[in-house]
Amino acid sequence: MKKRLLAMLISLAIVFSCSVSGSALEPDEDLLLPDETEWRVLGDIDYDETVTILDATLIQRELAEMVSLSDYAKLCADSDLDQIITIIDVTLIQKHIADIPFENDQVGRLPIKPVFTQVTFNSNYGSDVPPQTIICDKYASIPAAPKRDGYDFIGWNTNPNETTAVTSINVTADTTLYARWDRKECLVTYMYEGDWGACRNWTRQI
Repeated sequence: MKKRLLAMLISLAIVFSCSVSGSALEPDEDLLLPDETEWRVLGDIDYDETVTILDATLIQRELAEMVSLSDYAKLCADSDLDQIITIIDVTLIQKHIADIPFENDQVGRLPIKPVFTQVTFNSNYGSDVPPQTIICDKYASIPAAPKRDGYDFIGWNTNPNETTAVTSINVTADTTLYARWDRKECLVTYMYEGDWGACRNWTRQI
């Protein structure tokens, strides 16, 4: 009798532990930092190459401002292709998972191209800086500082008329960054012979 009771308790514990682990739908934070250099399909929000209930959950969390999806993930989340993320997109993914047909169903089939953008660096008479191609809505890598005779490099700005540098730029479209420079100051001393043969020193700042 004791052995039978012990066996029942063990089996109940196994069923309970399996049901808890199987019902977890909370997305791993890593799902929000995918490799976005490959094409995905409509509805694949977590980039695991399948459309599941987890993708619908991620859209719900985006709508509730619990997570912040990248631009590329939002493109994949737009299940009805109306260029806006709503609860309808969640419903369409749920219908797709349940094999409930709906009009113009492209979920899981329509390829979604990664969003690339170009960052160009205008060094303003300094040494050349090569352009960068990055995923849209990401930060460009800081290139090696250009060089220019007689000037100190202070940073980059998106406005060619600004004299200050910005600390960060979130790139969402093709962008040109302009180098900002400070003119170096140095002291030059002139020595010449005066009318009476005396030597005089003059200092000029340039």
